[in-house]
Amino acid sequence: MTSESPSYFLSETPKPLVAFFFYFFSPPFNYLLVSFLISLSFFYFLKISENFTGSFFTGLFSFLYAFLFFEDSWQNLLSVYWVFLYIPLMIIGFYYFLIKNYWKYGILNLLAGLIRPESWFIAVIFLFLSFFRKERKSIFLFLPFLAPLIWFFFDLRAFSNPFYSFVITARYPIITGIPLVKPEEFFLIVFKDLSNQTGWLFWIISFLVLILIIFFQRKKLKNYLDLLMIVVSPFIFYFFLSFRGGVLPMRRFFLLSLFFLSFFLFHIFDIFLEKKSVKFLLQTILFLFLFFINFPIDKIRDVKWNLKDEEEKMIALETSVPLIKNFLLNLKPKYLIVPFRRKAIFEYYFSEIKENLESFREIIALKKNIKDYENSVVFYLIKDFAGVEMYFDFLSQFRSHLLKEENLLFEPLSSHPWYRIYFLKRSGVLTAEEIDCY
Repeated sequence: MTSESPSYFLSETPKPLVAFFFYFFSPPFNYLLVSFLISLSFFYFLKISENFTGSFFTGLFSFLYAFLFFEDSWQNLLSVYWVFLYIPLMIIGFYYFLIKNYWKYGILNLLAGLIRPESWFIAVIFLFLSFFRKERKSIFLFLPFLAPLIWFFFDLRAFSNPFYSFVITARYPIITGIPLVKPEEFFLIVFKDLSNQTGWLFWIISFLVLILIIFFQRKKLKNYLDLLMIVVSPFIFYFFLSFRGGVLPMRRFFLLSLFFLSFFLFHIFDIFLEKKSVKFLLQTILFLFLFFINFPIDKIRDVKWNLKDEEEKMIALETSVPLIKNFLLNLKPKYLIVPFRRKAIFEYYFSEIKENLESFREIIALKKNIKDYENSVVFYLIKDFAGVEMYFDFLSQFRSHLLKEENLLFEPLSSHPWYRIYFLKRSGVLTAEEIDCY
């Protein structure tokens, strides 16, 4: 690794464990690893369910509900995102914490702590829970606290700055274009956003079960405390962070909480019923009922539209390659500026100028001087926003655009229903093609 930031980390805080697999293993291997971890976490989620209810049915329905019905679950799986390295490690680690196998818990939470910092906060809570109980203490409860030290060393070794991850995180408002959430609005915004994915009925039933446990199962309340802590910890952690001037609470940060809230959702029948067959039947009915509520036809249509939209954009990108090569040959630009999220495609088709490929996201997020990109070809894909690039939507209007302060001109070269191509030059300077015309 070098001190240069890989493009992967421009929109991602560097995560040591994710970086390890990203650098040393191929995507097919990583996908198989994620699939294996999900399968393993499913097995352990059933064991957690058996630990609390004496049956795996509640765990079965709650895991499948959270995994299949929440958009963040299957979208992050399809993209082999860090979420499904982190969540399985936390679920398996939580099981070992419940059965007081602390050395396995410590190792798993340590690994999870190399992906998400909120696991450090969860480790603190579990440490206090263990010390306030009259039970065997273990030095392995401190293992997760090695994660921050390893993380700082990783940043120092890879980027020559032990706090590089904080630098990347601080750029998020610029990179994403999403405003920071203040403490006074944190819970309202977070719950509203999550409810767009889960539906309000999910929250109502889940919190109803928590209230019923408090009133009807007080003797077992201590047993549920661990489960409740893993649900609320991410919310408390990011709420505390919001006091630093604001925070960007992404939905994926709370997906682990939603998995365990799903457990409370389907646990409602365990409180009053004893017969397993009746509970299974009612849980099945609830599962199907929530399925039809949360998956309207409009959502399926949106998915189909997004797939069609993506297919058309990919066709447009491929057909633009010969045209762009022609401009590169005739104009001999310093850089080719392309959409950040499509950069890998251009690296494939234009491997010979890979080092001269840039994006507006990189230019702004890394605080580069846009004047250095004079005499560059700009490829703009219409309505393909990725954070900060939405501010360049004016390029969708196919005409000359002047950046007055920088004295740079976007000169139109070619237009297509899906894209525009410009030449970025100093205002008042003729291109090679224009010179040939005289």
